[in-house]
Amino acid sequence: MPFCPRCRNEYEATVPRCVDCGVDLVEDRPPDPRQVALREGARPVPLLLEDPETRSEIQRALAAAQVPAVLREDSEPPGALWIPAAYSAMAQRVVSGAIPGHSLEFTEEGGVLRREEPDDRDRIEDDAVLRMSLGEIASRGEEAGSALDRCLRQGTPPVLIRAGLLLRRIGDAGLSRLARALRESIERGDRERGAALLRELADGAERRRSPWPPAVLELGTLLREQDPARRAWGATVAGRLRLRQVYAKLVDLLMDPDPTVAVGADEALIEITDEDLGFDPGLERSEIERIVEERKEWARGRGI
Repeated sequence: MPFCPRCRNEYEATVPRCVDCGVDLVEDRPPDPRQVALREGARPVPLLLEDPETRSEIQRALAAAQVPAVLREDSEPPGALWIPAAYSAMAQRVVSGAIPGHSLEFTEEGGVLRREEPDDRDRIEDDAVLRMSLGEIASRGEEAGSALDRCLRQGTPPVLIRAGLLLRRIGDAGLSRLARALRESIERGDRERGAALLRELADGAERRRSPWPPAVLELGTLLREQDPARRAWGATVAGRLRLRQVYAKLVDLLMDPDPTVAVGADEALIEITDEDLGFDPGLERSEIERIVEERKEWARGRGI
């Protein structure tokens, strides 16, 4: 089977080029650059090793975010997770989202997971912001925005919903904050919070007439991620927000080698067009190509 030299996806022998990267396929799968980085620039990262559940949770979060990590029982300290130094900043963001109330700090010896003491003043301010009027929030500017950001990242579901409602009412600046929080949740593999943030962002999408702000449109770049899970997320986001700007890419993803991504792309196209063409990744290739052409024709007829 041929492989893409960039994203490393595998294709059927009849496919000449990668649908994502647009480059010719090669016979052998290229080495995973993350594993190369791990071999060439690894560093030990001890993370609450006395708690196996916490360690496993962090491993899952790092894997979901495509951060390479290897458990070494024979390392010093024993049982340390090893990651490449180049991934340290990303690991910090992932861990802070996966383990609420903790942060990953790097020293000369590696990374250390530390418990953050709650800042009572921040908590009081967050509660106060959630009770403010839109005029009061606007007058406090970035201070209020930062508090709402914390509510999106750390708040319980009722708090997140209230913060999302306020941000939607603020306008494009608030929608941009919601979009950035959604992207962060997807990158650290927090599906539950990501789904809640998408619901807040998508509320009223059908009634929206003005263009989405750039921060929202940038969510469409998830469709080009190497990780199939993120591509699938991108398709879900594009469908819920009816992002016609990425219509052509969604059509391309009907040919994605990962069936979850292909189905997600089809569902997004149904949301955008209100037409179900009976797509299924198990159809004959000729039938899938027919559906792809129909989707393209729909776009041409509307100048997309």
